[in-house]
Amino acid sequence: MARLCALGAWLWFRGAVAQQPDLDLGTLFEGLGAMQNTGKGGKGAARADACPAGQSPVPKLDQHSRMMANGCGPQGLVIKEPHGLFRCCNGHDVCFSVCGTSHDFCEDQFSKCMQEVCQSPLSGEHQECQKQAHSFSSMTKVFGSGFHKASQQDSCHCVPEDEAGKKHREYLETFYRLYNESMLDTDTLELQLSKWKGKEAELYFDLVKKYGHLFVQFDDVPKEFVHVPQVAVHSRSDL
Repeated sequence: MARLCALGAWLWFRGAVAQQPDLDLGTLFEGLGAMQNTGKGGKGAARADACPAGQSPVPKLDQHSRMMANGCGPQGLVIKEPHGLFRCCNGHDVCFSVCGTSHDFCEDQFSKCMQEVCQSPLSGEHQECQKQAHSFSSMTKVFGSGFHKASQQDSCHCVPEDEAGKKHREYLETFYRLYNESMLDTDTLELQLSKWKGKEAELYFDLVKKYGHLFVQFDDVPKEFVHVPQVAVHSRSDL
């Protein structure tokens, strides 16, 4: 269903371009978004509304193994761009599937990533890159909320709040056992979980950008993210 919705949005997008080639698509999407009652959840990562009262969302142990990224555009209809924004689009794709993120958090990270890329684009002018980034960001803000909700339902399960800490530890242990066994030291895990308590989704998102080339399914796009380290991924001394 999500793929069909994405296809419909993309066909509408192409139609708008064909009819008015000089149209400012960013402004168009912002106008469309203003007419939709999509709701705002704030820019924080935690989604308190993802589970019933008294329960918290925690990642399924295999959430990362089912993540996919295909650059910019809906699956099968990649938008080729010369600036290097595909790395941000890859991050945006996986952010939706990181348990505990909010749609607004993913959009905020997406915008910041593209701003960074456009400071030194792979090719093309800074202004051209910014215009392309604005169009991408405006489109995902309008059409992405439903896709994000579906991805969260697929990546998370709800547990009683007093069990959430144990489940987060279990997930982190499973992840590091696969991708960085040096982080399995008990004290290291405890320090990391303590530091990111209540913000676990931000931790998981950063870990995906760090290690995602090992497990994300990339569809006809380079295995790259723009990774700005926020969390320790090497040793206890980095915590």
